Amino acid sequence: MTMPTSSLSTGPAKGYPPALVLTVAVLAGSFAAVFMRAALEAGIPALLVAAGRLGLAALFLTPLVLHRYRAELQRLSRSDLLYVLLSGLLIGLHFMLIARSLQFTSVLIASVLINSGPIWVALLERFFLRARLRRAVWIGIGVTFAGSGLIALSGLNSGAASGGSVEGSLLALTGAIAGSGYLVAGRKVRSRISIVPYVWMIFGSGGIVALAVMLLTATPLTGYAPEGYLWLLLITLIPQLIGHSGFNYVIGYMPATLVSLSGQVITALSAVWGFLMFHEVPGAVQVIASAIIVAGVVIAVVGQHQPPRNPPIARDPGQTSKPGASLPGGSTG
Repeated sequence: MTMPTSSLSTGPAKGYPPALVLTVAVLAGSFAAVFMRAALEAGIPALLVAAGRLGLAALFLTPLVLHRYRAELQRLSRSDLLYVLLSGLLIGLHFMLIARSLQFTSVLIASVLINSGPIWVALLERFFLRARLRRAVWIGIGVTFAGSGLIALSGLNSGAASGGSVEGSLLALTGAIAGSGYLVAGRKVRSRISIVPYVWMIFGSGGIVALAVMLLTATPLTGYAPEGYLWLLLITLIPQLIGHSGFNYVIGYMPATLVSLSGQVITALSAVWGFLMFHEVPGAVQVIASAIIVAGVVIAVVGQHQPPRNPPIARDPGQTSKPGASLPGGSTG
């Protein structure tokens, strides 16, 4: 699941307890991979899984958005709409690649690589937004790359039969990068609009992208087993609406580090559901590589959000700041 990175508010929660919401969101998000795998095994094509979960989520939100947020939508500029379209393209690609990867690799491998998103967000911000990354982030990136390479090597040796094909891993990894791109591209718009109309536009445009790919590839919308459509509905209601909405709620009330690290809990729970539902038992090398990737993400997330070692030195009233100076480990952009 792609984690939100922007804040809603800075005050205390006035609605549901954030800790409870985060727990529910983690639990809901952990079912995403196994529900997609179940839909695929019931005959639903990967493209329809992506188009369905995004399109249905947007459809469910439409009455609320048109009733309460129409004025916000009308204030968006042409530039904002272009960023929304770019974000929609990337999130559509994100879900298409994720669904496709689950046809070639295990729930564990797919979940580990997908939830490496914070690493790719950091790299995109570094090279496109000129953000400054702390040393711990670079260490975490290196550890994550090492784990990814180990997964690729295990796929070369074991193949798809053991749930670790290189093709599946590459699809999941590319999906994670696309999801990170959607977060970075949508950040500008997200700062000026409420979360509900924002995700409505992103889900809707992403669903249209996936639907367009279905039309180009002549993938039918109908004619599949009712069980497959049921799984598609469950994907939309539980991971997509409850999971994503929950994470976007708590990011305004809880530390970003905690919310980001919760993605690694989703990875562990997804592996448990994969074992219980599909009897997936990953090999020793895959478990070790997955643990290395999770460790790399944790190192990067915690390192990026740590306060500076040395507090800022108090200046004399008449002293001016040196242009361009920043605290150690700070970011510019």
